[in-house]
Amino acid sequence: MGLRMDPREWLGKIRGHVSEANKNFKADAKERQAAEKAPNSIIFNRNEIYNGYWDPAKILNTTLGGTYRPITLNDLRQFQRNMDNYRREVKKAGVHAAEGITARQVIDLASSKPLAYVNQEQYRSDIDKAKREITSAMPVSALGNTVRFLTNAGKDSQDARHTVIIQLLDYDQALSKLYSTDKKDKKTPAQLANQIRKGRLKFDCDCGRHRYFFRFLATIGGFNAGRPEEGYPKIRNPDLKGVACKHVLRVMSELESSQTTLRFLTRHLEKASAKANTQLKQKEVENELKNKSPTKIKTSEQRKAEALRRKEIRAMQRALKNKKPTQPMPTKKPTISRKKPMPKPSKKEWKAGLTPKDIAAVEAVAKLLGLSPAEVMAQKKGN
Repeated sequence: MGLRMDPREWLGKIRGHVSEANKNFKADAKERQAAEKAPNSIIFNRNEIYNGYWDPAKILNTTLGGTYRPITLNDLRQFQRNMDNYRREVKKAGVHAAEGITARQVIDLASSKPLAYVNQEQYRSDIDKAKREITSAMPVSALGNTVRFLTNAGKDSQDARHTVIIQLLDYDQALSKLYSTDKKDKKTPAQLANQIRKGRLKFDCDCGRHRYFFRFLATIGGFNAGRPEEGYPKIRNPDLKGVACKHVLRVMSELESSQTTLRFLTRHLEKASAKANTQLKQKEVENELKNKSPTKIKTSEQRKAEALRRKEIRAMQRALKNKKPTQPMPTKKPTISRKKPMPKPSKKEWKAGLTPKDIAAVEAVAKLLGLSPAEVMAQKKGN
């Protein structure tokens, strides 16, 4: 995991971050519109792909197959298959068209079908980059169901920070539940905040990787929070791999697991309004970031494996605790004038009287505690 950055290196001013983000998104939309209307436009929208025809004046190329070359009719058929396959894959992951996606699904999809970087000696995927480069993400404002996060930019970026937009699609439902509870109930807002952060959402990011590589996928997948993108990424991502950029992946992890985000959403929900407006002050954000470590980005499989490992270790610890000694213990402890460290049994001594299963349990606990198996048995006998 990358080192936590000093917020002064990237955060900038909180005041004005909304207008800055809006300016970036508007500039992006304006450039996209101009590119489509240009006489020499090379945008290839999905309707043209499904119709199997495009304007002959358009000189279209692709990197499908790994080389930059002119598009053929066979490429069109492959693009069609890629779009159909992508929809099937996200549906299989539990994502349904126009119903949004969850933070957990974003992380799992990014892991299961990553878009590989050209130079894999440095980075394998967007998750890898998110873990090593994007170490800070913070919700700084919210209006209704829309939350704005700020993240640091990558080390080689010309920008200092990026804005990630999250639309919480279960927000209105949470408000309805909130209206029916007692105003003195302090637990309900936090409970509902915890539910909506793990619920359905849509997202957008103002970075170039989201714009050119992933916005088309978010559009056809039904979880795009920004402007729709109809132009197929025939150059940047013709195989339709991945799902989100490194900034979005960092935000998904913080949204789902961070106590800082939970407190922010609770504070926002407590206003009990569909048009609630919450904005943190500069000092609030700086203080939170100074004391905050980035959450670990983990897939569902990694979480299950860790949970299983913890369960096995607890079982081993219980087995050791309940194990009856096979050798008689001395009835009287020798008098010692001053406290001396407990002698460590030799390798053969600590195994005496233990079954192979007990020996494996002792070695597992020793590895967890950073001790030798002899030291673990010495502590047990000392107790």
